[in-house]
Amino acid sequence: TAAERKAVPQVADLSIDVGSSSREETINDYKIDTGCPIFVDVDCEYNDKTGLFFGKDFDDRFGAAAMADILENLKDEEISMDLVAALSSQEEVGLRGAYVTARKVKPDLCLVLESCPADDTFEPDWLSQTGLKRGPMLRDMDVTFLPNPKFQQYACDLADREGIPYTRSVRTGGGQDGAAIYYENGAPTIVIGIPVRYEHSPYCFSSYKDYKAAVDLALAIIRDIDEDKLASFKSFN
Repeated sequence: TAAERKAVPQVADLSIDVGSSSREETINDYKIDTGCPIFVDVDCEYNDKTGLFFGKDFDDRFGAAAMADILENLKDEEISMDLVAALSSQEEVGLRGAYVTARKVKPDLCLVLESCPADDTFEPDWLSQTGLKRGPMLRDMDVTFLPNPKFQQYACDLADREGIPYTRSVRTGGGQDGAAIYYENGAPTIVIGIPVRYEHSPYCFSSYKDYKAAVDLALAIIRDIDEDKLASFKSFN
């Protein structure tokens, strides 16, 4: 709320998340007990035991990493399309870079690879739409964007067929670059989001399993798509 944005946080209202799921894990695996001192440290780290990355500015470093990973996987393959990878800036101040990207590339189909807020720390399980280790989030709606519904359902069906985990979400806030690309030239667009806790902060957590599933889903789509399927996304029948 407006009042909350203006208020100074109280110590009693603050919490520190180290990626643990229980008190026992916090004490035994992370070696953190009552009275431990806490200090700022934002080096990017990977914990083999928990499968979590910890670091700063994961939005949208994970999207950029996924894009590079996809290109590396496809470097020796023949695919049915011209594949263009693009980075854009200034998403948070009006999607400005994405509009430039859409005008420059003029895509026929678009996958937006990004990081998305994980809500598993503040929503009950039955209401949570995305969280760590559940797979990437396929966004059905936010305040700026509705995906191409046929492309969205195709991606979900393909993920189910390939055994790739994912979640779907309807967001009452936020926006992302897919809106600019979709509305600029009408290319069927979906958003594959890698969940990140505390996304717009110096201290982020994200799961390698979610990152890998996002890459796997994008690769599956690129390898499977053809002209008939693309045409079906644009059909109103």
